[in-house]
Amino acid sequence: MTGGGRGAPQVAILTYGLWERRYGRDPAVVGRTIRINSAPATIIGVMAKDFAFPLSQVLWMPLTPTDAFEKRENRFLIGFGRMAKGVNVKAARAEIEGIFRNLASAYPLTNQNFAPVVMTYNEFYLGRWSRSSSRPCW
Repeated sequence: MTGGGRGAPQVAILTYGLWERRYGRDPAVVGRTIRINSAPATIIGVMAKDFAFPLSQVLWMPLTPTDAFEKRENRFLIGFGRMAKGVNVKAARAEIEGIFRNLASAYPLTNQNFAPVVMTYNEFYLGRWSRSSSRPCW
């Protein structure tokens, strides 16, 4: 999903559930402008029925850039990525660490002593439980 820069028109992707409940599974909803938090946004798609990310969102919108994004010292975002087929966590970690070493070299005042943490989605959300066969019960 491309969000564009500041002032770009807002777009949104709906979950299948929201599309079903609110819009009656009408395929013509794609391209329609709706209001989200009092601002117009164009629906650009509907996700697959069983898709849920990160947990139970009902729609997705691009992050709108602000002045805070221009400051290299700000560290308030968490990024998720999908590994290419055949790539494991160890290889992904090595690549990301190389990128961060280059950034630390290019921007020593803001990137020195700052390191990435690469983990699987399950490790991030479930922590130690994702690496064992036992699961907590709620």
